[in-house]
Amino acid sequence: MISFFSGDFRYFWTENIGNFSQIPSSWDASLNTGIGKSALSSLWINSYLNFTAVFSHFGLSWELISLIFWIIPSIIISFLSSFLLFNYLFKDKIKYSLLSSVIYTFNTYFLIILTGGQLGVALAYSVAPVALLSFVKLFDLLNSSTQNIKYAITAGLVLAILVLFDPRIAYVTLIAVLIYTILNIKSLRKSILSALYTFAIPFGISFLLHAFWILPLLIFRMSPLPQNFDSVQGFEFFSFADFSHSMSFLHPNWPENVFGKTYFLRPEFLLLPVLAFFSLLFLNKSKVKSQNLKLSFDPELKTEGQLKIQKYNNDLTIEQFNNKIILFFVTLGLIGAFLAKGASEPFGTVNIWMFENIPGFTMFRDPTKFYILIALSYSILIPFSVYSIHVWLNSKFRTHNFLPNLFLIFTFSYLVFLVHPVFFGQIFKTREVPKEYVHLKDFLYNQPEFFRTLWIPQWQRFGYFSNNHPAIGREEIFKGDAEKQMQELRKPSSEKILSDFSVKYVIVPYDSEGEIFLKDRKYDNKQYLKTIEELKQIKWLKQVNCSIASLAARQVKSLNCYLNNPFEKIAVFEVYNQKDHFWSSSENIKVQYYFIKSTEYNVEVKNALKGDVLTFAESFDKNWIAESLGFRIPSLQFQNTLNSFILPKDGNYILKVYYEPQEWVNMGLGISGITFFVTLAVLLFGKTRSK
Repeated sequence: MISFFSGDFRYFWTENIGNFSQIPSSWDASLNTGIGKSALSSLWINSYLNFTAVFSHFGLSWELISLIFWIIPSIIISFLSSFLLFNYLFKDKIKYSLLSSVIYTFNTYFLIILTGGQLGVALAYSVAPVALLSFVKLFDLLNSSTQNIKYAITAGLVLAILVLFDPRIAYVTLIAVLIYTILNIKSLRKSILSALYTFAIPFGISFLLHAFWILPLLIFRMSPLPQNFDSVQGFEFFSFADFSHSMSFLHPNWPENVFGKTYFLRPEFLLLPVLAFFSLLFLNKSKVKSQNLKLSFDPELKTEGQLKIQKYNNDLTIEQFNNKIILFFVTLGLIGAFLAKGASEPFGTVNIWMFENIPGFTMFRDPTKFYILIALSYSILIPFSVYSIHVWLNSKFRTHNFLPNLFLIFTFSYLVFLVHPVFFGQIFKTREVPKEYVHLKDFLYNQPEFFRTLWIPQWQRFGYFSNNHPAIGREEIFKGDAEKQMQELRKPSSEKILSDFSVKYVIVPYDSEGEIFLKDRKYDNKQYLKTIEELKQIKWLKQVNCSIASLAARQVKSLNCYLNNPFEKIAVFEVYNQKDHFWSSSENIKVQYYFIKSTEYNVEVKNALKGDVLTFAESFDKNWIAESLGFRIPSLQFQNTLNSFILPKDGNYILKVYYEPQEWVNMGLGISGITFFVTLAVLLFGKTRSK
């Protein structure tokens, strides 16, 4: 098996990708955690994963799904949307529109997020230019004689798509829209009510289309951000770029894309801001000449005079529009460069103040997301500068056409040179999935009962996980590096903790990618061997040997045994007597449960006594409910970690255990669906009307 996944992007096996082909779920049972947690804060992008995962049922592997629906669209949409934006702003300049697309798509920021596995961000980045374009068109609409609701609806749909991929990029794009609004406020004064009406439609449509995750967040008063995401210390730590990097449109992790490893400024990138802001020299300052305003009294020349004035006025309007556009994108680039540097100097305290006080800025713990403003700016300014310089060279060297053309060749070659690591395999790399992980996946998949695996010190990207076999390996139970986790694991209480969490296997991964056992950012085999040896000393753990593995995976003919370890470099230890997903410490009670979906279970309880405690081995959330005829039981914390329900009566009965926010997700999906079909109908059958 060949994989090209890296960074944050997940690798899915054929056996587990189907777990996610479902309607959007408010509970994350295994995707981002092994012990379960609310998924409302990431439901937007998870819903796109749910959609693309459906195609696994048609025989598509995750490699093909990710190429068709994630990677290729990121590149193509990025290229096309930036082309459309420039071509709308500067008509009939096709080759410079193509240059704009090249700058917007092939730059260090986009390539870093694409190859770093931030494909939700990459998709949102690709849509941002057309989202900005849709609002610019709305401004033009307000100053025209046509009032077409289709433009407003289209802007709402594009904004909704942007929010679907990443609300943070939508927020950044709306900053650009706000700046454009401020710079064009004079043109809105005469039609302020119309402007409010026009812009309320896109925001309203976007809100309704995303009602399935916004409503439950509001109803249950949940934070849309992960815990500690608004930490100033985190903001300062993630401020990797300095002002020289952001102004030069150079990602601080280029080209290796190693997290936390920043590089010195590369001087060749300094020409980018020079080219961008060189556009200011080509702002048109011409004034109307008096002779052009005089109409001839000769009847035969009157028409010609009127045509001259009309042409002049048209040219003047275009020049004024160009001036306004250039000043807007210059402003956008400067603001983007300032915000993208985060807490770095100069004036780092200003950014910290904004992070703490401006609503929404806490989403940008990683301030490099503001690079998108620089990308939008430079993808317009640089082609405009190149076009203007080329026109100037043509006027000065009319008899030497090769000089203007040489300038264009130099510009293109320079842009290619900046991202040359892409063409030498330093960015896009493929890797083969180690056979050890294939064997481990087969071993786990062929065990039908529910259990968890605990990865020490962390889960490895090719490690198998599913809703039936979640993988704990993101410091959910034990914190710190391998040494600190081993200190906790050696404590006598750890056996009970793992048993309560339904952990059956403790796994030390084969660090095939050199990402886990690191010392000074280099792979350290001693850490790996030490972890295995220390686990062997724990009496209540037993390393899985060849006979045990063969017995558990007896239906897997391809499973081989190597020196009493079928997984070679992966060490697997078994925890005996682990508890089930639902269990009770009361000896009299018998529990049998049925998985409906990750937010709902049917639990059959027999021989229950009033006051018995039913434990549900998922991380505690007060919104888990158990109900039956005549009673409804909210979840209580069990040992500060798990969910539990105190049974209210004796006897045998069936409980419906469900996560309450899912009801609002389902209701929101209905609102979103109705909104989508109504807007689609208006787009297809609506008519344009004049003022």
